[in-house]
Parts: sequence; structure tokens; C-alpha cells
Amino acid sequence: MKIMKYFILPILCGIFALNTMAQSFADLANAGDQALADGNFPEAIDNYLQALELDTAKVDYTTAYNLGLAYEGVTDYKNAAESFKNSILMGNDERAAFTKLKNNTDALNCNECLESAYVEIAEKTPDNALYVNERLFYIYIGKKDNESALNKGMKVLAQTPENFTIVKNIGLIYSSTNKIDSAICYLEKANLIKDTDATVNKTLGLIYFKTCEAKVNAETKKYEKGKKDSSSYNNMMYNRQNHEKNYYPKSIKLLSAANATLNDPELTKLISKMNSVMSAYSK
Repeated sequence: MKIMKYFILPILCGIFALNTMAQSFADLANAGDQALADGNFPEAIDNYLQALELDTAKVDYTTAYNLGLAYEGVTDYKNAAESFKNSILMGNDERAAFTKLKNNTDALNCNECLESAYVEIAEKTPDNALYVNERLFYIYIGKKDNESALNKGMKVLAQTPENFTIVKNIGLIYSSTNKIDSAICYLEKANLIKDTDATVNKTLGLIYFKTCEAKVNAETKKYEKGKKDSSSYNNMMYNRQNHEKNYYPKSIKLLSAANATLNDPELTKLISKMNSVMSAYSK
């Protein structure tokens, strides 16, 4: 019997210790909650930090979130942002946590801090990757980091292919970098999803017009470098007409739709010019 008691005693002590630790965590977290409610932020911070030291499994995201609130109360935005990030990493998928994370990094005027936090969250919590990658997409657009923006944008589209804003902005990135075929692909898709966006309509309409002009100019240069006989001239004019008949109607439709919102005098002139050309062909 003495041997059994010898072994039983440590087990009972271990259970007692675990219960004491659990109670201590609860007591500390509750004390932190009360101090937070009372506006005693330093005391709340102290209690929450002690409680989280006992949370070795790193699962109590509510206490981590409340710690962030306490840090906000003393305007310690750096530690507040870190606490909200940790809360998310522990499993807090509430949008309020993401909003708090952004608000505190904004208060620090530290876009790099938010970017770094988002990257870590995307890597360690796959369930949040879609939400975070979309926000990283806009961060990279703001930094004019087109390669990183496209990388994140494509990841978002892999899960939400009809995301109009992402499709639109990818098209605009390709347009701004003169990757015309890709720009047309994404802007046409954006237009299919939503055909009333003035930016998409204007950008795509101008791409069609400029593409036509480039093809017409190429035909003219080809003629000028050639024999310049009547056959070559007729061939040039035939090809020019085909290009204009192909691109101008699409450009007119899109630019007219855009101009209903923009009321841009330059677009009005361009639309009138193309309409005149198409009217001549109809005679």
C-alpha cells in the first residue's frame, strides 16, 4: 500500500497544480477584464500578460484581443497591433480583429508593419489567406509593386474568379505596363461582370482605338516602304478599313458608355471622329 500511495501522491499533486493553474489563468483573465471595463488599462495589461504566460498552447485569442484593447487605452499602438495580430494567429477570425490591426498600424504610420503582419497571417492561418491576400493586393498597388500585386491578385482570383475589383485592377496594371493583350483579357472580363464601370469602359475603349491606330499606321508604313503602286495602295486602304470596322464600333460603344458618366470633352471629340469614319463607310 505504501508503494501505491507513493505513486498516487504525485498524481494528486499534479492534478491540484493543474487546477490551480487553470484557476489562476481564469482569475487573471477575469481581473484583466474588470480592469479593462474600469478603464484601468495598466492593471489590465499586467493581468492579461500574466494570464497569457500561462496559455502555453497559445489558444486564448480573446485575452490576446483584450490585451490589444488595453494597449490601445494607453496609446501603445505598437504592442496593440502585435496583440491583435497574435489574436488572429491564435484563431480569432472576427473582422474586428483585422480592423483593429489596421487601425493601430495606421496610427503608427507603418504600412510595412501591416504588410508584414498580413504576410505572416496568410502563411500561418490558411483560412484567412483569401481575406489577407486581397488586402495585400491593394497595399502592393499603392506601392506600385506590380509584380507582387499581380501575384496576390491571381491567388485571390483562384478562389473568387468573379471578383470584379480584382479583375479590373489587374487589367489596369497590365494596361499601365503596356501589356495590351493581357489588359484586354482582364478588362473584357471585368466588363462582362459589370458593364457600367466608367474606368473600365474608358480604358478598354481607348485600348481598342489605339490598337486600331497602331495597325493602321503599320499598314501606312508598309505601303510607303513598298512599291507605292495602285495595287499596294488599294491593299493598304482595304486593310485599314477592316481594322477600323473591327475596332471602332467597340471603342465607340465603350467610350460612349464611359462618357455618360465622365462627360469628357476629349472623349466626345474622339467618339465624333470615329463616328464620322464609320458613317463614311456606310455610304
